[in-house]
Order: sequence, then C-alpha cells, then structure tokens
Amino acid sequence: MKSVQDTLHMSVQCPRRCPSVPRRCPSTYTTSRIVTCSAERSGSSRKGLGILEWTGKNVPQGPLVQAAKFSWKQIWLVFMNELAPQSKDGAYKRPGYAFNGRLGSFEFPVEAGRVKMALMLRGLDSMIDSVDLIDDPERASRGGWVCNGRDPYFGCSDLRQIYDACTQPDGFVGRCTAPLLVDRKQKKIVSNESSDIIAMLDEIHVEGTTSDVLLRPKSLVSEIDAFNNRIFDALNNGVYKCGFATSQLAYDKAYAELCATLEELDARLEHSRFILGETFTDADLRVFATAARFDAVYSTLFKCTEKWSEYTNLQRWFIDCAHLPLPNKRSQLLTTVDIDDCRRSYYTQLFPLNPGGIVPGGPQTHDVVPPMLEEDVARRMKEPLSQHYHVRSHSDSTSAADGSTGA
Repeated sequence: MKSVQDTLHMSVQCPRRCPSVPRRCPSTYTTSRIVTCSAERSGSSRKGLGILEWTGKNVPQGPLVQAAKFSWKQIWLVFMNELAPQSKDGAYKRPGYAFNGRLGSFEFPVEAGRVKMALMLRGLDSMIDSVDLIDDPERASRGGWVCNGRDPYFGCSDLRQIYDACTQPDGFVGRCTAPLLVDRKQKKIVSNESSDIIAMLDEIHVEGTTSDVLLRPKSLVSEIDAFNNRIFDALNNGVYKCGFATSQLAYDKAYAELCATLEELDARLEHSRFILGETFTDADLRVFATAARFDAVYSTLFKCTEKWSEYTNLQRWFIDCAHLPLPNKRSQLLTTVDIDDCRRSYYTQLFPLNPGGIVPGGPQTHDVVPPMLEEDVARRMKEPLSQHYHVRSHSDSTSAADGSTGA
C-alpha cells in the first residue's frame, strides 16, 4: 500500500489556559500537522495479542471487553487486599497492633542508649543509633522494608526479621510496619505506632541528651490529642482511604471528608501562625508529614485531586514549617523528608496503583517548597528556638532523667 500524506492546517481558538502549549500563546494560532496513513511495517510497533481482530467476526466486542474488565478487576482486588486490608464495602482499614509498651515504665526503663535511638524521631540524628530501611518488596521476606546490608543490632536483613527477632519464640504474624521502637537489650518491641512513640519521646528528658523543644506542652496536651485523633482519620489516613478504596462509595466518602478537612484547616490557619497558636506543636507535626507528600504523591497517585498549594493559608503554613530550624541549628525541618524519594517510592512500589511503575516528572522538592535565600536561612538559624517552639522550663523537667543511671 502506498503512503498517503496530507498536510492539515488548523486555526485553533486558544483557551485561557493552554497546557499543551509550553509558551505564552496568542488568542488564535496556526499549526501544521502531517497526517500519515500507511501500512504498518513489521516490527514498527507493538499491537499486543490482536484479540479483537481475530475474534471480531465471531465474538461481539462488548462481551470481550466486559470479560477483560472483570478479570483485570478481580486480579486488582486480590493485589489491593494484600496491599491494604479492606472492609466489605471496599474501604481501607488500617490494621492495629497490641504493642503498647511505654518508655520509662518498669518493663522498659529509661536508659541513655535506648533514648538515643528514640530521639531520631525528634530530629536529633547526631545523638542516635538507627537502622536505615529501603523499600524493596522484591527483596523483603514480608512487607516492603529491607536493611541496607544487615542491621548492626540483630544481624537482620529486613524488617520482618527484626519483628521476628523481637517476638520470640513464636515469631511475628501480621504486617511489618515502620517506625519501630525496640528494646534491643531485651529484644522486645516497645511500639510501632508513630503517635505513641512521639508522645513517649516528648515525656522523656535526659540532661545533656534531649533538646529543650517540647512538642506536647502540658497546657496543650488535651487539645493536641483531640485534634490529632480527629485529623488522623480524615487527613493522615484519609489520603490512604482515597488511594486504597476499592469501591466508588468508599472513595466518595473518603474524598468528601478529606476536602472538608482541608477547608477546615485552611480556615483555622487564617488567624494563627501554627495550628494551635503561635508555636509549632505535635499537632503541626501530625499534619506536616502528609502535607509534604500531598501534591507530589497523594494528589495524583491516590486520586485525592486537590492541591495543597492551592489553599492559601495551608501553603503559607507548610512553607513556614518546612524552613523551621531544627534544635541542632544545622538544618531545617524539610530535611527530614525526601520528597523526591517519596515520589519514586510510591510510584514504583505500589504496584496495584501504578502497574507500569512510571514516575511522573514532578512536582519535585523545589516545586513543593521554594528554597530560601542563604541570608534568610542564616538569619533563621540564629533565632532563639522559643520564637518557633515551646521550650522546656525547669518545671517541665521530668524525673525520667534519673533512669539514665542504669545505662
């Protein structure tokens, strides 16, 4: 067959926003396109199995499409239930665990070495021992977290082995999640719930080791807990309920609740610098981790569709938090989150949500958080911590420091 080529000239009215045109365009522009009709050369493209072509004369297309959609969905549901436990109506149900130990209790007394490990969650990385985990479900024996080599404390190669090592003699049955706080002397799990770990860390004070920053000042504990309990299901877990929903009804419910929560938070932040006033607390920390990933991951991959950056007060708050100096005065809060790696991880490892493993080009870290000028960073690092945080006073110090003598 001979190739037939036609040049098609089109005058197109340009709408107000022209995502397909990279530069500013006039209200009317002219473009030329070459339309080519020719017989396909062997090997020039991949056509798949060509099922519709060789069955078209004998089997109607409708039943074939229906069968393909049904089969694909059943396989997808199997993967989704393995990835994220579901209720009968297709809503994501986050699993709970019975690890409810407390640092400073009789079973887990406060000792300096153990506190140093826990302090990683407060950003004091120069004082701690930690195990770095990499998401790689192909290497992991269960779940997705593996060690970079073997961890120096238990000699384990992945998180499942650490769980098993700390739950002997029977081993662990369930989902192996992080963060994980362990007593490495007794080889017992203290907790794998981030909220409880943060609360424990804030209650402990070891002179010369812990910082003076308080995320949960006594005067605000009740208000912080009430806020966190409500915001967890609607926002922190809400994005996962959108992304892992396996029914339209479950998704619609989660999405409506998420949007209402974003509106509420935006309105709250119109009148204050931080969520509960003029200093950064555990309530802000609860929201910040989700905010950092929202536009880069949740908005698209989890079908949340809203953009954090389009909420004026939420975006102002997020940028302010991102540039907060950490107590070590060497880095900012944003350095605790690798947005680009989060984007890579979510898009490549959550196979049921993105089977092709294609990672979008953005938004990248510099798109989510505009960098500060060097002089502005230097100025912030010199500011007293009390300008941004609640700072521990003598009356806030607990008797936990006395427990460090057993180290």
